[in-house]
This record gives sequence, structure tokens and C-alpha cells, in this order.
Amino acid sequence: MQQRSRPVWLATASLALVVGMGAFSSAAAQNYPKAAVGYQFVHSGATGTNLSFPAGWFVDVSLPIDLPMLTLLGSADGSYRSEGGAKLHTYMAGVRYTLEPRGKITPHVQALFGSARFSDDNGSDTKSVIDVGGGINYELSNKWTFRLGADYRRRTSDPGANQLRLNAGVVFGIGG
Repeated sequence: MQQRSRPVWLATASLALVVGMGAFSSAAAQNYPKAAVGYQFVHSGATGTNLSFPAGWFVDVSLPIDLPMLTLLGSADGSYRSEGGAKLHTYMAGVRYTLEPRGKITPHVQALFGSARFSDDNGSDTKSVIDVGGGINYELSNKWTFRLGADYRRRTSDPGANQLRLNAGVVFGIGG
């Protein structure tokens, strides 16, 4: 039971921090949804194993809410490794806090919760995950932004299963 309390505490503290930052911020959130798509690299480490997934994709959609600089976030991604037919797919939801822009650069932090499904030639397994990360958006134009990001993921049921995710992609407004 103590093994599970750390990830639950981490998830609760992350969510409280992100919501708290949004509640006390003075800047206004953008008032239209955004989508992002791109490439990702995932390195997964567990007790006794290390796997890199060099081929991957991600998509996320963020929806503004009534708290300044805070958005709801839905995310899906896939990572693939040709050796052993390994595949990793995650489906998550959470919140993103966007910091004040600094010129064309806008940093953000996020906390997400969901499930991860790993499969290979030997079978498959689905577990719950916590994802905490952040990144920067670089404004290319009024409608297009380039994103770089990094996340730490942890499977809540396996204290030794950690993942590092690096991603790059484009962000665009939906209906804005």
C-alpha cells in the first residue's frame, strides 16, 4: 500500500500546484481551443529493463477554462520499436498552466493522468500512469506555433517503471 501512496501523492500535489498557479494568475487565457501534433521519443526504464522507442507520434487538444492561463488537456500518443514488435500507447487527460510569454516564447507546465498500454510479440498490458512535464512554444505566426517538450511518466502500479518522453511538434488554433 505504501508503494502506491507516493504516485497518488505526486499526482495530487501536481494537480494542486497547477490549479493553484492558474487561480492566482493575473493574465488572461486564450479563449479558443488548440491542437498539437508531432513526433516523440520515449525511453522506458523498469526494474532490470531499459527500452527506447525511437518512432512515435502525439496529438493533444487543449480547451480554455475560466481560470486564467489554465486549460484542460486531452492527449493520445503512440511509440514504436521494431525489435520485438513493441508498441506503447497512452491516453491521458489533465491540466496545463501557461506562463507569461517572453517575446515569441511561451513556457508551460502540465499534469496528466490516464492509461498506458504496452504490447509486444509476447502479449499486452494496460496500467494507469501519471505524467508531469512542460515545454516551450515558439510563435511562428498568429496561427502556428512550434513546440518542444519533455515529460516524466510513472506507472502507478509499478514503482520501478519510469519513462522520459521528448517531443517536438506544431500547435494551431481550432476555430480561433
